[in-house]
Parts: sequence; structure tokens; C-alpha cells
Amino acid sequence: EEVFSTTNGFSVTSLLRHGTYGSVYYSLLHDQVEYTIPENGDGDSPHVQKANIPIEKGGYLIYGTAHMHSGIVNVTLYGQDGRTLCTSTPKYGRGNEAGNEKGYLIGMFVCYPQPGSIKIHDGEILALESRYKNEFCSGAMRHFYIYLAEELP
Repeated sequence: EEVFSTTNGFSVTSLLRHGTYGSVYYSLLHDQVEYTIPENGDGDSPHVQKANIPIEKGGYLIYGTAHMHSGIVNVTLYGQDGRTLCTSTPKYGRGNEAGNEKGYLIGMFVCYPQPGSIKIHDGEILALESRYKNEFCSGAMRHFYIYLAEELP
């Protein structure tokens, strides 16, 4: 396990897993685990947080998702050249039963790109952008997880 911090408050943890093709798991976590979105009269435009995150060892993106809390609009991970690598959107409950409570965040959609379609290069600086509803919210987060395959079958 290797942990390093960026200059903008993100800790990047990489866990190297040796397998047939090898893979690298990155956990992109902000040092400020939770933060508060202040009350704002302009509820139409989202509250946006951006950060640049260096990726030491690249590979082919095979999985990506975010861990967020209620109020999230979406989280997008961009490549250094501005291409969209993955957008994770929320799934809100619609019922009354446990795990599907109406209006509550019950999951985040996951990106499974076509194998070989997205390459992240060694040393590439990724951009992470989280968009929340622009209203008071405590406990907001901006965490993202990716798996990179070193090789493809």
C-alpha cells in the first residue's frame, strides 16, 4: 500500500494487486472527509468542488464509482486532456421499505468502460469534479474509487 498527499488536500492510496494482468486500485479521498455546503440563495446552480489528482501508475480503466451522500448531483473524473473518464450519478429511493427510502441516496452508479477504451497514463493528472445541490448540507463528501488494469487479456 502506498499513500501520498496532493497539494490540494487529497490523499491518494494505491494498492497494487498482482494477478494475471495486474491491477491498481486507487482510492481518491479528500483529507477533509466531510464538509459543509453553506446555505445559498441561488439553488438553481450546483455547488461544485474541483481537484487535480496525480496518478503515479497508469493503466486501463476497468471500474470507477463515487462514495457520496444525499444532495449529490453527480461526480465526474476527467483525464488530463479533458476527456470524461467516468461520471457517477446517484440513485435515490422511491419507496418506503428499508434500503429504498423515498428521497434518500441509496447508491451510486458504477462505470464499467469497454475494456481497453480508456487509458490513463503514468503520471497523468486527473481532475475530479463533484456537484451537489446548492443548499445547506452537512456531511458532504467527494470520494472516488478506480481500478486500473496494467494489461488487457
